Amino acid sequence: MGSPGEGSTAKLAEFMAATRYEDLPPAVIADTKRIIADTLACAIAGSSFDAGKIVVGAAKALGSAPSESTIVSTNTKVSAAAGAFANSYLANLLDADETFFNSTHHACCTIFPALAVCESRESSGRDLITAVATAYDIGARVGLSLPIARVNEKGDVERFRSAGLGWATFAAAAAAGKALRLEREQFAHAFGIAGWVAPISSHPKWDQSHTSHMMKNSPHGFMGLHGVIAARMAQSGFTADTTIFEGEVGYWKLAGSPECRWDVLVGELGKKWWISEASIKPYASNRLTHHAIDVFRRILREQNLQADEIERVHIKTFSRVASPFLSRPAAPETAIAAQFNLPFALAACAFGFDLTPQWQRSEVLTDTRLRAFTRKIEVETDAGVQKLMAEDLRQIMRYPRIPTEVTVMARGMSYSGRTEYAWGDPWSEQTRMTNTQLKQKFLAFTDEILKPENSDAALEALFNLEHIQNVAAELMPLVSSS
Repeated sequence: MGSPGEGSTAKLAEFMAATRYEDLPPAVIADTKRIIADTLACAIAGSSFDAGKIVVGAAKALGSAPSESTIVSTNTKVSAAAGAFANSYLANLLDADETFFNSTHHACCTIFPALAVCESRESSGRDLITAVATAYDIGARVGLSLPIARVNEKGDVERFRSAGLGWATFAAAAAAGKALRLEREQFAHAFGIAGWVAPISSHPKWDQSHTSHMMKNSPHGFMGLHGVIAARMAQSGFTADTTIFEGEVGYWKLAGSPECRWDVLVGELGKKWWISEASIKPYASNRLTHHAIDVFRRILREQNLQADEIERVHIKTFSRVASPFLSRPAAPETAIAAQFNLPFALAACAFGFDLTPQWQRSEVLTDTRLRAFTRKIEVETDAGVQKLMAEDLRQIMRYPRIPTEVTVMARGMSYSGRTEYAWGDPWSEQTRMTNTQLKQKFLAFTDEILKPENSDAALEALFNLEHIQNVAAELMPLVSSS
């Protein structure tokens, strides 16, 4: 009898090495282009914030030799590893990037390692699409194979240590490796290297400390950096554990998971494409806040309510949303704190802000009207919602739906609304973000950073990425400094 998950690493390596652009279904190609466009917009927007500027400076300090990867929205070219580091961080900085089953992001440290290497090699748009689609799948499979929580005896959702994002390092290594055209054995070594340097889960500390430091909840920039380094080391013959995923002490055990779902890790490879399950965010805030934001905005719009007419807002939802992690009473002092503050996000909506990057600027954070409005908002855990969440956790170990009810008291009346899914979720036509809406987001996020003609041209290039012969010459000049 073999060890648990025997052969898993080899299967994933073979998938990465063998899959061609022609193997991708048309819908997967379309979804991949959408995620690439969205993530680029997020990175461009993030570059104008203080934390982003610090990271860009650090990437420059890492060295510009060889000069092969553009830091978006700048004229700076650095090494591919340094470029992946900076751009991966920038893409997650505003918390507007893609979300996978309401719990994780890994597009940023999939796309930018692939893009950095593709730019350095003057690869085609098809090469970039293939690298992103396949590597996103690797990250999703590793992440989904690790249960993130359970429902305890009291009915509460209890998160495991494996709820972090260290596994995204495998996506980064896979993306860079595919762009480098690694062979099967080289991919296995790249995965082994990635497993050795994958970060521990910082989520528990982040959740409990209620701080808003610039590292945020996961080191996306460092995972992008390590992915490129892992792939290039493997390409040069560096060896590592080629059974990193399997056995009684495989990566799942190292990550603190109680088990590994082997069927999810390697099942339906090349048939089930997880990038099509990614949600695209309309707002620059933590995804768990979006359900309440959607309903609140709908009530404001339908009733034509003004902020000064609103007496009270009451929200019933999932315990994690109602916790101090997202519903803390204190007004945010920084942009990152605002991303994780549901009451402040609702206050911004009440006063007409669209929750684009501009709402995280200091002049909004210090607006006394918004700070006063947050005192009108109450968020509580709904026992019925907890049962539904528990059901999803038992079935798929994630929570695609977050039932949320919002009641607004105004004009002596009570207005209520409810949702289970948020705008941008891919599981219905009602919530899926259209291409037109995605393009509007791209323009809103790149406004005042790129020249208008460059933003329009970049969108055209990104939505026709399969026709680009050289991403270095045809795409990157459009998303660099104006």
